[in-house]
Amino acid sequence: EALTAEAGDALYAWGVLCYARHAYGDAAALFCAVQRRRPPSLRLWVAVAAAELARGEHARAAQAFARAHELDPTDAAVLFHWAEAEFLMSHTASALRLLEMMGSTSAGAAGRRPELARWSAELRTRIEQR
Repeated sequence: EALTAEAGDALYAWGVLCYARHAYGDAAALFCAVQRRRPPSLRLWVAVAAAELARGEHARAAQAFARAHELDPTDAAVLFHWAEAEFLMSHTASALRLLEMMGSTSAGAAGRRPELARWSAELRTRIEQR
């Protein structure tokens, strides 16, 4: 059953509130409930991924980041966080590949998200130390 825009926005806001209160499981459930009743969106996939990553569900987070990437292959932040999830699962080759993809798409993101380059360098160092 489809949700009205207002109901979807209310559930999303509730999910954000749960996330802010460290109730990551509740946040993920609310984001997924919205997602099942509305067309897929980058905002929802990223929200689901962030909640899953925060609750330690790295495989689910990686899957959600992959879906977000399908919707916007140029989003450098999605690629970085997807690489982070892969690293946390000890999939270092995948994490490095995603960081490389991020490097090739991040030219436009550098002005909007300057921290991405630093985060990427830090993650690359952590991967190499493993």
